[in-house]
Amino acid sequence: MHRGRAGPGRGLRAHPGLTSPTSLRFTLLVPILRARATSGRTSHGRARSRRGVPCARQQDDLDELLGLLELIPGILRDFADLAPDDLDAGIGDALRRIGEFAAVDRSYMFLFDADLVLMDNTHEWCASGIEPQIDDLQRVPADLISWWLPQFDLGNVVDVPSVADLPDERSGERDLLAPQDIASQVTVPLLTAGRLVGFIGFDSVRSQRAWSDGAIRLLRTVANAISSALLLDRLQQALERTRRSDRSVGVVFLDLDRFKLINDSLGHNKGDELLIEVAHRLTEQVRSCDTVARFGGDEFVILLDDVDESSEALRGSDRLLEVFQRPFRIGQRDHVMTASAGVVVGADRCDPEAILRDADAAMYQAKESGRARIQRFDAPLRDALLLRVELAQDLHGSIERGELTLDYQPLFHLCDDTMLGVEALLRWHHPRRGWITPSEFIPIAEEHGLIVPMGRFVLDETLRQLRAWDEQYPWLEGLTASVNLSVHQLTEDDLPGTVSELLALHGIYPQRLCLELTESALMEEPEAGRAVLGQLRELGVRLAIDDFGTGYSSLAYLRELPVTSLKIDQSFMTGLGSDDRDARVITAIIGLAHEFDLAVVGEGIETAAQLRELRQLGCDVGQGYFLQRPVPPSVIPHLDRMQGYEAS
Repeated sequence: MHRGRAGPGRGLRAHPGLTSPTSLRFTLLVPILRARATSGRTSHGRARSRRGVPCARQQDDLDELLGLLELIPGILRDFADLAPDDLDAGIGDALRRIGEFAAVDRSYMFLFDADLVLMDNTHEWCASGIEPQIDDLQRVPADLISWWLPQFDLGNVVDVPSVADLPDERSGERDLLAPQDIASQVTVPLLTAGRLVGFIGFDSVRSQRAWSDGAIRLLRTVANAISSALLLDRLQQALERTRRSDRSVGVVFLDLDRFKLINDSLGHNKGDELLIEVAHRLTEQVRSCDTVARFGGDEFVILLDDVDESSEALRGSDRLLEVFQRPFRIGQRDHVMTASAGVVVGADRCDPEAILRDADAAMYQAKESGRARIQRFDAPLRDALLLRVELAQDLHGSIERGELTLDYQPLFHLCDDTMLGVEALLRWHHPRRGWITPSEFIPIAEEHGLIVPMGRFVLDETLRQLRAWDEQYPWLEGLTASVNLSVHQLTEDDLPGTVSELLALHGIYPQRLCLELTESALMEEPEAGRAVLGQLRELGVRLAIDDFGTGYSSLAYLRELPVTSLKIDQSFMTGLGSDDRDARVITAIIGLAHEFDLAVVGEGIETAAQLRELRQLGCDVGQGYFLQRPVPPSVIPHLDRMQGYEAS
């Protein structure tokens, strides 16, 4: 979007005084490379169907996409390493590299003022022979591009592959671009949570230039990174203001709970609609001095400017979660959504990226604590995170060092008290810290990509142990073994192939293996879960839903799963024998399971009263400390009936 014609080129320029030293700092906290665009659609562009397009054009589009896939990550990595004083030059270099690769004549960036009345050309690159116009494009009225602003507000890219071919109803655009000798143009909005702050553009003057869908998506990753960088700049400015006052800055990192279910069940278009509505609600809830920014995917960052040390920031966080009390209308249905948030108060902090990192960490702690809540980052949480980092480092190589072992907890028939099988439970003996609980190290393993090899280790060792028991203790030959699965094993591993290989290796009949997956994990990947579980069931392996009653699965979904048993979550055991509500819930679960020909396991049995009640309600199998604690493998052959209680 430039005035003027071809002339003596002056290359790359950044307008002085428009960006602070930390402006537009790119951050790799944002997931920048995606297989598809995370939001927004191409607007005003050509039809992009590939049907009937010549193969040569398809090859050109593929070459362009592959080239950008190599170029853009390198640009962003370079930005991550830039010193603050070099950032303006880095932005210009990025515009140059994209412009030269794409063979356009100009690439540039504009930023709007707060009221969207004026806009400034902050950075520009021009090809040789093209006259720069950056000096003439300061304080430009935004209504000059009034027909694009509604599209920008929606997050849409404005793609004009041929100015000359614009229809009469778009004569305003043609009259703006044609006198500048612009043949083709694409512009990409810069948004923070639905609020337009600027755009980047790419002009072709000397020839027409058509952009492929994939190329436009990659341009959007650059725009998303710039938008996030603008947030960092605003946070830096707010922190500098706090040094001159007794006030502070609050940063809230907010993430939607189970957003993936919406995307997978309703489609990404509906997911985008939800994100736009969330952004609008959050923006309406904050003060005019605050900032709301979408930070990639379903994450939002909210900057609460000029607050006191803690209480005001926490009240502001509470108000943000209030926007989720009303359902969201998506399509023809209302959907209830929740969010988890982490908050940091940064009066004595000076590093924007460190504050965002800490707020992000607090948000994940809120999710681990049950979701739909706020977690403040404080000294104890910082210590816990440092320990988590240390444990993550130590967990690498723990299998090879022999630090991981298995205990086994028996499962008993409640009809005759005999042992049916065992559940394998992973243990980690840290060389310095001693025994680390699974609740501590399993989430770390999942976060750091260790859960798949760890899961294979558990499966391999369990089947090996079954074979060893068979050979030494013939009366255990029918014993079954249950192994817990992570959702990551459903999506990142050839699980059916691994199971088949290990069953054959150890000579174990598939019917003796039961794989357990929690209800909530199944709902994270419902389609993948159904497909993989179907393949496992075809092998003859038995399948169980663990912690049943705590997730969000529907009866219709449950009927489609090839499971053989349900394990009632132990939280329902607490009031069993004294609370009619828990008894009614368990009665309903048992009735539902038996209606579907599923066995029912009651886990977490800790008292004789709970055991008697489960028997009376018709539960099939029991497991818990009252019956038998987890034990090393050497103890299992000596257990054939329940221990530690008087039969009644």
